[in-house]
Amino acid sequence: KPDIHELNAKQMWEEKKAAARWLHRAVKAAAEKEGFTGRGLHGFRKEFAVKRHAEYLQEVRTLVRTGNWQHLSERFSVSEKKARDMMTSWSRALKAGEDKKERLRVVDRAMDNAARLRLSEDLGHNRVDVTFAYVPRKRKK
Repeated sequence: KPDIHELNAKQMWEEKKAAARWLHRAVKAAAEKEGFTGRGLHGFRKEFAVKRHAEYLQEVRTLVRTGNWQHLSERFSVSEKKARDMMTSWSRALKAGEDKKERLRVVDRAMDNAARLRLSEDLGHNRVDVTFAYVPRKRKK
């Protein structure tokens, strides 16, 4: 193998492609050994993201329903005001009349965004919009 510091741009590109092929083969072999078929690196990331999002969303919902705004603020990097607003909106939505369903939908979206913010940090993106590539938003029925 040549010294990395002595490579020209084309040689570096070839080394990068060779490393990518090696990594792809290693991941594919590990996936087959563990019983995952048709999964590459992004498949693993998607599987991780879907599971982690569900866990975070459940935790956010529990914190909102129990009124634990301090823990919500700390654990999910939302401001104290936003955490309190979620609690207030949740309790008001439960008492709402005709527009209860719409109010709950708004609070659910805020809780989903809090979970996605934490997930985006886990994925190394720190941008909520990236999480939709891994975990699409559920369509209204």
